[in-house]
Amino acid sequence: MLLALPLLPLLALVLYNRIDEAPNSDVRYFESLSQRQVADQDNAWLHLMGIGAAVEGDPVAYGRQRWQAYEQWLEQSKSREAFLPAPEALPVQAPSLSTHGFDNYCDDRSDDCLVWALTNGAALYTLADANRTRLQRFEQLLALSEWQDLATPSLEEPFPAITEAALRSGLIALELARGGVDDGEALAYSLNRLAQEVEFWHRVTAQPQELVTVLRAARRIEQLQRIAGSVLDRLDVLESPALNGHFDRIFAARALPADFSLAIGREYRLTELGFRQAIPGLISSVGQCLDGSAQEGCLKGLMISATYNHSATMNLHAIHKRLILRLLQAPAAEIDQVKAQIAPRFEATFVSFEDPSSILQQMSYNYSGRILAQIAVPAFDYHYRLYDQEALRRMWQVKLCVLRDGAGERVIKRCIEQSELRDPYTGSPFDWDAENGALRFAVRAQEYWPEQLHVVLLNH
Repeated sequence: MLLALPLLPLLALVLYNRIDEAPNSDVRYFESLSQRQVADQDNAWLHLMGIGAAVEGDPVAYGRQRWQAYEQWLEQSKSREAFLPAPEALPVQAPSLSTHGFDNYCDDRSDDCLVWALTNGAALYTLADANRTRLQRFEQLLALSEWQDLATPSLEEPFPAITEAALRSGLIALELARGGVDDGEALAYSLNRLAQEVEFWHRVTAQPQELVTVLRAARRIEQLQRIAGSVLDRLDVLESPALNGHFDRIFAARALPADFSLAIGREYRLTELGFRQAIPGLISSVGQCLDGSAQEGCLKGLMISATYNHSATMNLHAIHKRLILRLLQAPAAEIDQVKAQIAPRFEATFVSFEDPSSILQQMSYNYSGRILAQIAVPAFDYHYRLYDQEALRRMWQVKLCVLRDGAGERVIKRCIEQSELRDPYTGSPFDWDAENGALRFAVRAQEYWPEQLHVVLLNH
């Protein structure tokens, strides 16, 4: 009996940790989110999933087939093996450094894509011919107005490839480079094609459903706008109403801040699934110890499971996600203020390693879950990325204003000082370097932007 006394605190800890919390209001909020249903034929996500259907096949039916194969794997998979989708019936022919001289389509932000396209024109035509059917399908789906990601979130979730988008914009850049800016009809045709894809990605991100697509769409819009920006660099004046209309469409403002509820709700569900897979539960951990299948070590697995409560952990995680959602939906001018407001709320839920008494108290209940919830908080800069891109769009709009109204210090000053074309964070005009004829903006998401500065030349 005396020998069992040292085990009593451990037994009390285990029993205390068998009492889980009820879901809090933040959990209930994320679990209540649902996206409206979209008809398959209208769903650009399904079209992209099925873009590799056989030449005579139906991309929508093929996309649904590929999606359902993933869902079936997810339902049946009890292991941590990666999901390996079946090869596409009509696989993409991607660029390769050895064959084409490049493996990405003008992906370097420092490149002038018109110069790049002219240099790589022969390879672009070869790739266009090899991907003709896929390019045609991508062109057709740009007219679709709906986007619904049907996949259950998981680390193995398949995302539709958008290689055709990069090839298409490379070909448009080649059209612009070879046609020049003097052929107004050809220029209008190419600009219209750029605008069509910009508008497509604006529709996709109008109600963001998951962050991967938000970031990919933002990058595509930026790439298309950079191509149009290269055209602006070659113009001395902009008088054509048709060209003005196309440029307005390309550099149209996004609806910011966007409603990220569905996207963050999806991230919440992804983490919830990950926690369920990672923590087998106390009874299962005991079974793994007995049959020798414990992957992380028997004692370690037992201690993690014994001090983990799923609902209590998800309560913490939901609190964190609501704080992140608040940050993502903050206007640019309020981001720093919101960050300062939510930082103490994050810290209040984190394990404190500086106060021994606090650690002991925190270890008594759901210690493993508290650590997991803390680890699951992402180090992200999505909010800064989107507004940095918005700043670049406004700088190009300033250039448009100058080209329309004629160069000169008065025109430049008036365009720079327009309230809707200022720094989105401060509301001040962008930094104007008159000596070099350049607008400058210091980015906030410094790890995302290698050049650290947006520079748009107004005089050339």
